[in-house]
Amino acid sequence: MLFRSFGSSPGRQMAVELDHLSGYRGEHGWTLCFHPTEPNQIIYSAGSVVIVQDVGDPHLQQLLRAHDEDVCAICVSRDGRFVASGQLGSQSRKGYEASVIVWEWSSKARFLDLSGLNQKVVAMDFTMTGGFCAHRDRTR
Repeated sequence: MLFRSFGSSPGRQMAVELDHLSGYRGEHGWTLCFHPTEPNQIIYSAGSVVIVQDVGDPHLQQLLRAHDEDVCAICVSRDGRFVASGQLGSQSRKGYEASVIVWEWSSKARFLDLSGLNQKVVAMDFTMTGGFCAHRDRTR
């Protein structure tokens, strides 16, 4: 995020790092779940950010940021190794592409980007072994 600095030289911008988020809208049905092997960890979305939070301490959060529109679907592999997040169609990409990002749980790092969906990711799930992630958009 960039904010204009008032009271200093015109045009000077400074970066602000997002440290903590609070709140859950619940507008999209599949955007809140518990981790299957770490039940004290809850995974949910707020806008375009996926939040991993310790249930016992709301200040222990990790923010997964890579989406450019609201996250509208989240799922976790049954073995807990992967988290997938899908978004609304991007206004900055051709055909309102709605991307799915697979995150590696242990590192909370972006593992894989899945493309080919448009408008809105409406459903996602991992296979029993976690080796594949199926996803569906509004048009298919």
